[in-house]
Amino acid sequence: MVPEALLETPVDPEFRFFHHDVYAHSYAPGNTLRLGQPVPLPDGECSLVIAISVFTHLYSRQALYYLREVARILRQDGTALTTWFFFDRDSFPCLVEGPFSLFAGESDPTQAVLHDRCWFVETVRKMGLGVQSTTPPPVAGHQWTVCLTKRSPDTTDHFPLGEEAAEWLSGATLRPIAKPAVPPDVAQMTRVKPVDIQSASSWPQPAPLFGALAELGAVRRELERARRNLAVGRRIRDLFSGRRPRSG
Repeated sequence: MVPEALLETPVDPEFRFFHHDVYAHSYAPGNTLRLGQPVPLPDGECSLVIAISVFTHLYSRQALYYLREVARILRQDGTALTTWFFFDRDSFPCLVEGPFSLFAGESDPTQAVLHDRCWFVETVRKMGLGVQSTTPPPVAGHQWTVCLTKRSPDTTDHFPLGEEAAEWLSGATLRPIAKPAVPPDVAQMTRVKPVDIQSASSWPQPAPLFGALAELGAVRRELERARRNLAVGRRIRDLFSGRRPRSG
């Protein structure tokens, strides 16, 4: 059953859009505070799923959940076009048992999320998917393009591990970092501009709260304001009802 939020467009009734109400710090800060919800489509409905620059902004738990959703809604002969940032956990001696994700920022961790290659291919297999093809990025460390399909007993995953294509990974690799496969001006366009979180006051000053901590501080202030308003409302109600005002 198609939800009411999935509305036909006035230009072409074959195209329909709906609001996927999931929170993202930079991209959807006004959404409901949750990390995932089901895709409102029946099982095996889609011949093509496009998720470009989606999994590059998801925590590993979110990525696992949405890979499962892709596997659920994809037809047996369907394809899912996805993009990812990859690194090799084995290239970092300090990461013995994880983590399987690295984050490129402090104020917004999901601005760019890097996933371990081995974790990725193992998770894809567990979710009932296979890797149809893998294309390294034009600039080392940028988005890899991975086409996924429904898994079958004879599926072969076309996904590089070990030294294969390691020169295109983010961070430390088993091979030297590759030179960009595109002109310098194009490579520069792929760079993410840094976020200035410095205080305007003179240095040195204690670092102000930012990112998730700043949001937590704002929530606490709102909660305290609501408590004060509730206490005032109770006093006013007691005065009008002739009751003795209660403390607190």
